[in-house]
Amino acid sequence: MTHLGERLTALVDGELGHDERDRALAHLAACDLCRAEADALRALKRRLRAMGDADPGERLLARLQAMGEPGDP
Repeated sequence: MTHLGERLTALVDGELGHDERDRALAHLAACDLCRAEADALRALKRRLRAMGDADPGERLLARLQAMGEPGDP
């Protein structure tokens, strides 16, 4: 866990308000540990975005659709 805790994820995701974002960025400017973790989170987020949407496949879709049919437990 970093000094910023869950606020670090919120910062990377753009979920912090203006004042809290400024405080977090000021902390990153002085804290190598948190800055490295922020860089790793940003890289992970880029990699996940680059993967695109997952294709569930026809068999899975058919099974999910069958689950919602009347009379099925």
